[in-house]
This record gives sequence, structure tokens and C-alpha cells, in this order.
Amino acid sequence: MDEADEVSDEQLWVRLAGAEPGERAQITLELAERAARQDDHERTVTLAKAAAEAAEAAASTSAQARAVYLAADAHAELGRHDQALAGYQEAAAIYRAVLDEQDVAICHFRAGWALSAGGRLEEALEQWETAGRLFAGLPDRDDDIGKCALARGGALQRLGRPEQALEALSQARDAFRRHGEPTQTTWADDEAAGVLLRMGRTSQAVGWLEQCEFVAEAVGDPYGLAYARLRLGAALRADGRLRAALRSIRRARRGFRDQGLLADVAQCDRETAVCLALQGRTDQAFRRFARARAVFDAAGDDASVRGIDMDTGVLLWDLGRHEESVEVSRRALDAALLAEDAWGTFGLATRLAAALLDLDRAEEAAEVMTACPDPPAGIGVAERALNLAARARLSNAAEDPVAGAPLVDEGLELVDGTTLTQVQAVLHAARAEITQDSDPAAAATERARATALFLAAGEPGRAAEVSRPFLPTPPD
Repeated sequence: MDEADEVSDEQLWVRLAGAEPGERAQITLELAERAARQDDHERTVTLAKAAAEAAEAAASTSAQARAVYLAADAHAELGRHDQALAGYQEAAAIYRAVLDEQDVAICHFRAGWALSAGGRLEEALEQWETAGRLFAGLPDRDDDIGKCALARGGALQRLGRPEQALEALSQARDAFRRHGEPTQTTWADDEAAGVLLRMGRTSQAVGWLEQCEFVAEAVGDPYGLAYARLRLGAALRADGRLRAALRSIRRARRGFRDQGLLADVAQCDRETAVCLALQGRTDQAFRRFARARAVFDAAGDDASVRGIDMDTGVLLWDLGRHEESVEVSRRALDAALLAEDAWGTFGLATRLAAALLDLDRAEEAAEVMTACPDPPAGIGVAERALNLAARARLSNAAEDPVAGAPLVDEGLELVDGTTLTQVQAVLHAARAEITQDSDPAAAATERARATALFLAAGEPGRAAEVSRPFLPTPPD
């Protein structure tokens, strides 16, 4: 044990009173390190600044760099991103002067997170790329190289550049495999699966998540195994494999329950409810939604509460309880707007506008869409395509069907080659609607496509609704 670790804080303060600059720097730095280990961030900042000043006066470069770095870390923990960034940059400059490439790389890596937390993702990417290059020039740093690539993958995903994100995540996976840590490899696999799901490539996502489950089971990680099974269940549901999805989610729920993780159990209940609703087991779905919502509400997880309300609104609509669906969806949208939740607002406004259009309430739908932001970077293909369909239908309602045609084309291009059958159906139904007056034959063809796609997606109710114009008019 280091001598400084054997004395109390009080003894260090006594020594500090008569210490020379060099010793003062070391003592103050030790006190700052202890404050950092205790997560006392304000105290860390104060002591680290004092240590840096003393170290500079004593020409103790390594102590100065460490003290500046400690202060930057504390600022980051306190959410002071600009001050943290300045500290990391200053520490990197000091380490660079003494040719300490390892600590320079660490400073760049941490600066990337400070920039990311402040929403400056492009600059964060530059920092992580620099850190990755520096680590690559050092021996046995595959772990750090993987973490840099993993961070880049997350940022690229948020920036809406999924192909580049997948490339970065592949690099992360390769680095973690070289490092020989299987759990870290699954970090990259899980992230890649998330990107693939947002791209509508559900079958590929299932494959990656199955590997995550195998690894978690092999290494004996109870939480990781339950998490992997929940993620796998959600991917299987997105891929239309509902029975397999329910089996996986059930096993995940059991694992979370055994660990006493009620919020995670609630996530399982929500996902189960979605599957049950798709199977037509509506009473069970409502019960699961209600149970999950109560847990989320009690835990203060407002985003998940809004998500449950959106899911409930969809189920109510499918049951023909249209006014109730609109009421629940509007409540969720108002909450998302109040919380400045761009992702939630985008999805909820799109779905509510589409419902209002189905009810021939185009003016209300147009008002709802004014609250809808531009697609947030990184949002999924399905959400973007559904929004394009709603906007196309709004153009038609405003007697400008020509403006809607390219929106439908863009949406179909987005989902081309994906397994998003239900979204494709919505787009073809929108095209039928906007071409009904100008080209009835083409509209009938689009309506037939939409009907077939809704049936393939397991939505006979929507199929019947779209195909209604084909049916004979009943006699008076």
C-alpha cells in the first residue's frame, strides 16, 4: 500500500500546512483522488485545481496533468461539458509535451464523451478517431481501440448514418475479439442489432442477438442473459415470429424477476403486450400494458409511460374504439411535447395524424403535424416512412395529390429490401388514396397490393378496411 493510502485525510491536511510546493502538489493531488473515488465531484474540482497550481509551481508535469484530468472528469460528472472539454484538452497538451501517448489518447477519448454529451457529435467523432489512432500505435490496446470504435458507432447511428455505424461497430467487434473478452464483443453485436432493427433488417438483427444470448449464457451473466433475451424477443416480434418472441420474452422476464429488477420486468410486460395484441389476445394485452404502465409511472419513467400510451392507442384503434384511441394518443403527444421529446413527438404525431385522416378530420390532422419536428437523426426507417405516408395523405386532403406522390415514392424507397411489410402496406394504401381521382385503375392496383401486404403482416382488419372499395355496395 502506498504511504499516502496509510494516513487519514486529517493527517494529510496537517502535512499540507508546512509542505514545500512539490510535496504540496502531491498531497493535494492525493486528496483530490480520494474525493474522486468518493464521487464528491465539487470537492474534486476544488482540490484538483489547487493540486494543478501547486504542481505547475513545482514544475511537476505529471502531477499537473493528472490534476487537470481529474478536474475535467469531475466537471463531466457534474454535466459541465464545456469545462470538462477544456480540461481534457489542457491535460492532453501537457501529456503530449512529455510524450505520454497513452494518456493523450485517454484524454481524446474522454473529450469525445464530453462533446457527445453536449450534442456536438461530429466533433466527438474526430476525438474518438484520434484516440483510436493513438491506441493503435501502442501495444496491447485492443480493448481501448474497441471502445473508441463502439463510441463512434453510437454517434454515427444518432447522426443518421447507419451504414457507417455498422462499419464502426464491425471494427469494434474485431478489436474486442482480438482482446479476448466475449462480453465486450456482445456490446458491439447488440449495438449493431439495434442499427439493423432501425433499418428494417430484422432477420439480420435476430442473428446478432442470438449470438449475444449464447455468449451471456456461456459466461454465466444473469443480467446480460435476461437483457439479451428481451432484446431477442423484441427483434423476433419485429420479424413477425410472435410465438418465438413470446418464449424469449418470458424467459427474460423470469430472469429479471429473479434479480428483483422491476423496471426490466415491466419492459418485458410491455413487449409481451405488443405480441399479444398482434395475436388478437386483446384482453391479455390490455392487462399487460396496464401493469407495465403502473410500474413506469411509479418509477418516474415518463418516456416509457408515453410509449405504453402509444401502444395502447394502436390497440384501441385496431379494436374500432377510435375516439378512445385518439384521446390516448393525443394525451401522449401533449406529454411528449412538454418533455421536448423529439423522437416521441415524431412518432406520436405521425400516428395521431394518420388516425385523424382515417376519420376524415383532415384539419385536425394538419394541426397535429405542425407539432411534428423534422425526422430526428437516427430515427428508424419505419417511423420516417410512416411520416411520409401521413404527409402524402395530408397533401391529398389539401387537394394537392401531385405533391404527395414523391413522398410515397421516397417512403417506398426507404423500406425497399426490408421486412417492414406493414409499413409497405401503409404506403401503398396512401398511394391508392392520392391516385383515386386521377387514375382509378392504378389506385385499384395499389389498393390490392396494400390489402395483400396487410394480410401478410397479420393485420386482417386493416386489409378489410383497405379492400372495402372492392366490395359491392349493399342494397338500400
